[in-house]
Amino acid sequence: MKAWQRFFQQFGSYVLAVLCVAAILLSALWTRNVNRIEAKNQPAHFSQAQRLEDVKNEEEKPGFLRPVSGKILLPYSDEPVYFPQKRCYAYHFSTHLAVEAGEKIKAAFEGTVLWQDGTLLLRNAPHTLQYLGVSQGTVRDGQQVKQGSVIGEATGSIQGEGENILCLTLYEGEQPVNLMDYVTEE
Repeated sequence: MKAWQRFFQQFGSYVLAVLCVAAILLSALWTRNVNRIEAKNQPAHFSQAQRLEDVKNEEEKPGFLRPVSGKILLPYSDEPVYFPQKRCYAYHFSTHLAVEAGEKIKAAFEGTVLWQDGTLLLRNAPHTLQYLGVSQGTVRDGQQVKQGSVIGEATGSIQGEGENILCLTLYEGEQPVNLMDYVTEE
């Protein structure tokens, strides 16, 4: 017994240090194996979850009609975009499409037309599509319209935005979303 006491008095701290290092190494090896197994299984879980999310999103998004055939001048962006005319970065929740003055503008979806301060709103819960650069034409406030029906004509300019632009902002509830994610028909 005295031999053990003498041994631990001389080498006890070294033995304790060696045991701690061994425990740390065993723990690291164990976690490495567990992480490797999880990493192997993660792509399968992720791809299955992603496929389910894609199917869910496809079911939820209705097919909207593109209001005009003009090219996209400035796309929707939930990242800041540089605006040289304003010399600043800002979010751009609208989609700008090229139009000619007098071009017929179509309803992207079936809904109710509302006019607010020269802005046309097309509503069909939970979506509201805001059209800037459209003249009132023959569509009245509160009128129900079918998808694809003509709801106005392009004015040819939007104050502060430029010439030959149709500015479209889609809201889902009160949240702006990318209109082009919903457009399925040209």
